[in-house]
Amino acid sequence: MRKLSTIKNFLFPKMKDGTKPKAILMLYGFFGNNLGDDIFMDILLKRYPDTLFYVLFTAEYERFFEKYNNVRYYSYSRPLVDKINRFGRKHENDMLFEEILLKRSDGAVHIGGSVYQQIGNWENDLSVRKRRHIYAKHFFGITNNFGPFFSEDYKLFWKEQFKKFDSVTFRDMYSYNSFKELSNVSYAPDLLFSLEKPEVEQKKNSVAISVINPREEFRKIDKKLADNYIAALSNLTALLVKDGYSVKLLGFCNLENDTATINEIANSLEDNLKKNVEVIPYNNDFSNTVEHIASSEYIVATRFHASVLGFAFSKKVLPVSYNVKIKNMLSDLGVDTYIDFEKAGEYSAEDLKRLLLSLSPFNGSEQKEKARRHFGALDKFIKTKKGKINEQKS
Repeated sequence: MRKLSTIKNFLFPKMKDGTKPKAILMLYGFFGNNLGDDIFMDILLKRYPDTLFYVLFTAEYERFFEKYNNVRYYSYSRPLVDKINRFGRKHENDMLFEEILLKRSDGAVHIGGSVYQQIGNWENDLSVRKRRHIYAKHFFGITNNFGPFFSEDYKLFWKEQFKKFDSVTFRDMYSYNSFKELSNVSYAPDLLFSLEKPEVEQKKNSVAISVINPREEFRKIDKKLADNYIAALSNLTALLVKDGYSVKLLGFCNLENDTATINEIANSLEDNLKKNVEVIPYNNDFSNTVEHIASSEYIVATRFHASVLGFAFSKKVLPVSYNVKIKNMLSDLGVDTYIDFEKAGEYSAEDLKRLLLSLSPFNGSEQKEKARRHFGALDKFIKTKKGKINEQKS
């Protein structure tokens, strides 16, 4: 029965409620149970309620999209998908099903931040994405940034690819300036600046601390630097609790195992301090995490989007910069108070607390308005299909 339903939906695409979509788009993004990217997709899917989005990924992420009426999810393990791809591999085409979806779509959207990085198996990544750009009738890049990269050829490759896009919106000026000679390239602050603040009360003397897991192998962070970072946050947490502050330790990404770090920090505390520390792993309920940020007075933000949300909600934010994308964003905002990840071990807990308490709330109203520009080109395209555009924020 499932197989017949899959074939019917494939041949005659409809929304889950049975209505016919005004447009069909292939959706690309980072499917890794990561708060920022999950909110990106939520905003996108709610903005275009009668546009059908195809998603092709592994089975475990299908649950995230169940609540959206306008998503058709195809996992690689589905019999229909697997059968078509096995046929394709026999004819030297290992992405046949994806190509079919692209040809059946009106275009494609790649929403996400660091989607052009010369890391890992980047040569294969370029090959796959070049083929996507060939088969997609239209292509939109939304809230992207460029890099890191180490060869000029990599940058030149993407310059040629961007010429084929309908639009690319970058979320930092460094990326925009790298390609600003292209007429379809524009800048707007990160899309999450547009997110409306939840109506929750800010709790006095409350601190939310977002982390990364520096011990994850892919980060290639020196063990001593990783130890120093975790020790610095552990010592700061202990001092804050002793001085009467409530602390929340926030995970943002399951794939990158933030939970291990927040647990390590919590377990380092004396038993009498733990009762005033709340450990909050990311459980794919981004609304819950966003509310914790909105209710906090101070944010110690290692995660990029912990800084963005803190700034957007007018919090006192102390960023910990572990990546050039964070420094680029802070430069765009004119923020010069932050902790360099590699120097975290040079700060005592007292130093960090003093720095935190010296901060003033950030006024993110200008960024909120500008962040809505990310959808300019896609809005125009959807209007040509007579599709609905929901201006309400998530």
